[in-house]
Amino acid sequence: MGLILWRTFVVEGLGCFCGGWMVVWFIRYIISWWGLMVLCLIAYSIRGFNLFQSRKENR
Repeated sequence: MGLILWRTFVVEGLGCFCGGWMVVWFIRYIISWWGLMVLCLIAYSIRGFNLFQSRKENR
């Protein structure tokens, strides 16, 4: 009885561990992907703003 419980516990624990790692990996992937997108957008908007400012000063 104890062995069956222990085996079930180990299997469930491994399943939760692997599932948790999959979720963590998936979240990290989304965060990294969206983080890159947001960083690119921010850099692009800052660059555009700087170009706009310099253009206004040149006029």
